[in-house]
Amino acid sequence: MIIAIPPESLDEAWLQVEPLLSKGLAFNNGDITTEETYDRISDGTYLLVCSMLGNEIQAAFAVELVTNHRKTCNIVLAGGQDIDSWLDDFMDTIRSLAKEQGAEALTIMGRKGWARKMKPYGFHETARILEVAL
Repeated sequence: MIIAIPPESLDEAWLQVEPLLSKGLAFNNGDITTEETYDRISDGTYLLVCSMLGNEIQAAFAVELVTNHRKTCNIVLAGGQDIDSWLDDFMDTIRSLAKEQGAEALTIMGRKGWARKMKPYGFHETARILEVAL
């Protein structure tokens, strides 16, 4: 089951969510920290969406709506286990949530493995991010 965790329930879920999101944070070059993620979920900037198996959180996602020239739903962070057991349900849920909010597209920035996993859902590569340390 896929559920959205409201900000007022974050403290209750955080003990299970934080280790899952930390997996994704390990690959973001320090662009966002655990504390910033918590704060952004708490203040409603990010929506926390979780895959549940009974009372256990299998996977956690931080998503945000961004409006520039169009409204997009960005999957900012993701982490979990046993991806094949929940990815279909997650995609159905996040597509519905995004459409309800008027989003025109879903985006995710991630490693190459995400491109392979998301291709069956219609995702395609639109850019590459290059970085150099200064």
